[in-house]
Amino acid sequence: MPFIACPVMNCYRKNVLHSIDKGRKFVSLQQNYKNKLLRTMMKRILFYLAFVCCALSMQAVENYPYRSDYLWVTVPDHADWLYEVGQKATVEVQFYLYGMPRDGVVEWEVGTDLLTSDQKGSVTLKNGRGKINMGTAKKPCFRDLRLKMKLDGKTYEHHVKVGFSVNKIVPF
Repeated sequence: MPFIACPVMNCYRKNVLHSIDKGRKFVSLQQNYKNKLLRTMMKRILFYLAFVCCALSMQAVENYPYRSDYLWVTVPDHADWLYEVGQKATVEVQFYLYGMPRDGVVEWEVGTDLLTSDQKGSVTLKNGRGKINMGTAKKPCFRDLRLKMKLDGKTYEHHVKVGFSVNKIVPF
């Protein structure tokens, strides 16, 4: 069938093409708006995530409460706090109040991690220092040393953990 030029048909085609083109532009504008909105939301989410990470890392940097008046220093006789089963663990305890070593009586208790204590005692600090013999463990585990000192009507508490053959610990 030969092509016959028809002014009405050409006009119709132009209108159809024009409306399709308008529709594409409208869809294109909608897509651009959605892309901008998505990019803005992603930037906000990344900003908030970075802010939260910075805030948490700043808090994790400090080992003791900010501007604390007291300081416990515990020093084991092994540099890495790790012992083998059967070895005796000894911890040197120091207590400072306003940066000055304080004398007093420290009540201590030792127990397997997250369990009740099986040893209790007290040590007198001289020049702010004292030694505590934690004993040993019969099987691989962590032992918790809990310290408590009453001084000038206030109670100061601290705890440390010591590991015995930690690479041999098996879950239940």
